[in-house]
Amino acid sequence: MAKKKLSHDQKRKQKLARRASRKGEEQSSLAYTGNKFKTDALTPVFFATESGIHEVSEMTEGQLTDRHVRAALEKLVLEMRKGPLPSFEEMSKPALDESQYADVIIWNIRRHWHESFGTGMHPGRENLIGVLRTLLNSIATWGTPSPQSRGYLKFLEGFLKRAGGAARTLPADEGPAERGSQSAEEELLAIGRDWCAGDEEAGEEFRELAEELSDAGQGAKVAEIAQQLIGESGGSGPVKDLSAIAVSAQKKSPPQLGGPG
Repeated sequence: MAKKKLSHDQKRKQKLARRASRKGEEQSSLAYTGNKFKTDALTPVFFATESGIHEVSEMTEGQLTDRHVRAALEKLVLEMRKGPLPSFEEMSKPALDESQYADVIIWNIRRHWHESFGTGMHPGRENLIGVLRTLLNSIATWGTPSPQSRGYLKFLEGFLKRAGGAARTLPADEGPAERGSQSAEEELLAIGRDWCAGDEEAGEEFRELAEELSDAGQGAKVAEIAQQLIGESGGSGPVKDLSAIAVSAQKKSPPQLGGPG
């Protein structure tokens, strides 16, 4: 039986479908799960990159989400794969507006790169791409299914606190406004730090308060605090218990609709 010939329109639709499929595969394969780029030589690159991300998180007063960061890193990886980036001096600083959060992250990462090795020993484009792809995997590891997830950002906050990396204010911007009191969350974080320091009684208090907040619909916040503590502890202390509490809290967190694309 002769194979039916496709019309021009059908061929075009097939071509578009294949192109969309390839693009989807490219996007999904950006995260790198190995340890090739986790070297002493590239530690300053990781620190510079994540410091740039954390600063934007601080400046947006908690409005930045893991999805914004993922979008920024994916965009930067794809741009770098096309060829050399324009010099940092040629870039214009985007406005600190939610619609441009990803671009602000890219700008601030580029600023840190420029200040760290813009005129010195450059790590190389492939290494920079490798660092970004490794961080994409970190977002997948520490983030939650919620569109408003800040799990990676909270882990990063804890990690940089332990490493001594304080966030700076972005140039020509005012610092964040003083935040409202969040006593229950602050109390949970303080108790958690005591637990991580070896106070087992604080561990019981943490579990009770975490369950109380989760039952009250604050599961996402509980998970973020647990992940921040994991970042601060550097792998020591009750990491497994904190991970379990984070997972349990996420399950109790009500689904959130919407979020950045």
